[in-house]
Amino acid sequence: EMDSQKSRSGRSLQDTTKVNGRFPGYKASGRGLYDSNGMLQQGSSNSGLTNGSRQPTTSTVVEKTLPLPLEFNAFDTWPHLRGVKHPSLPSPEDDISKEELAKLMAYRCINHRGTIAHGRMTQLSYQMDRVRSSNATSVKEVFDKFGGSKQFIGSYAEEIKREIMTSGPVVSVSFEMSREFLDVTEYDSCFADSCLGDTHEVLIFGWKLTPYGAVWLVKGLHGPTKKDEFIPISFGQFGIDDICLVPKNSFDNHPWQHAKEYVDAHTAERPDWLHWPGMSLFMNDSELKSLGKCIKVGIHRAIQEERSFVVRDVKKIARSRKFIMKEVTYNELSGKWKVDLLRSDKSSKDKTNPTVPEGITTRSNSFTDNNPTIHQ
Repeated sequence: EMDSQKSRSGRSLQDTTKVNGRFPGYKASGRGLYDSNGMLQQGSSNSGLTNGSRQPTTSTVVEKTLPLPLEFNAFDTWPHLRGVKHPSLPSPEDDISKEELAKLMAYRCINHRGTIAHGRMTQLSYQMDRVRSSNATSVKEVFDKFGGSKQFIGSYAEEIKREIMTSGPVVSVSFEMSREFLDVTEYDSCFADSCLGDTHEVLIFGWKLTPYGAVWLVKGLHGPTKKDEFIPISFGQFGIDDICLVPKNSFDNHPWQHAKEYVDAHTAERPDWLHWPGMSLFMNDSELKSLGKCIKVGIHRAIQEERSFVVRDVKKIARSRKFIMKEVTYNELSGKWKVDLLRSDKSSKDKTNPTVPEGITTRSNSFTDNNPTIHQ
């Protein structure tokens, strides 16, 4: 898995310029220290350090268990993130309060992580109605409603990197949107004016190496709007990585797809089933009857008309796919009905017979009209 995430050179990122094993979180004063992207210029000295800079600590260095690539972009690892629907203001000119900004960025993070858990584009996502109706006042309070949060406080960059690589974007709640930063960045329109002189929540999606050092790949309130464009902010600058938050919830047991018609299957022993072109479910009489209620027509007609329904992992319902029935047979030895399925996103004109893995069993299904916790 890591091989695909290494840089083109195949090298792993080596730590540079640390103080007591930490990346210095210095904040420089004076425009001359930064280039047009807000990155520390090569050859700049530390003479402009302010008293508000992060001081190095003597914490024990975390053991490196996996090599880190020179560059990482969550959109490259999970391409379907490019289509995630965000809660957004009706117009970039609209005002937004500090509390509402925090909630909005928290729900954007949840949407992205839910999309990763789902393994493809979701049909459901949190939008502005949920942001405005929430009584939370911070990123942490939003995450606490979903089971709590995990904090990276004054963390090693490696810890944040591993979190992004394994689970998706993190929310920086310590980025300082100063006039000094806005004067040197070309991305000033991506931030809320109301946060000038205060912290501004942003999402970090990865990092890359530049001639001036390593930078985080960041998106603010208003983008950048291009899917593969990010705001580059140098490690440790403007408090970007002083405090980062992520939800503890993996969101793999949340429904991210419309599924009034579904079958819950035990798939733990075959975690790759989401990528199969087809599979077989083994059902008892009661479960087959429930399936019939789900598709609402006879089995023969459902096969002819290619009626689709959703199969979900019984313990991780975010992992779901749509299937159609191909054949139903009864196995006298097992006393079970064998239901052969094909992915419904495959062309109906495809007359080939893909290998259908076996061994997936279902539980007794309940096809109720649940009220999902996710708003469309």
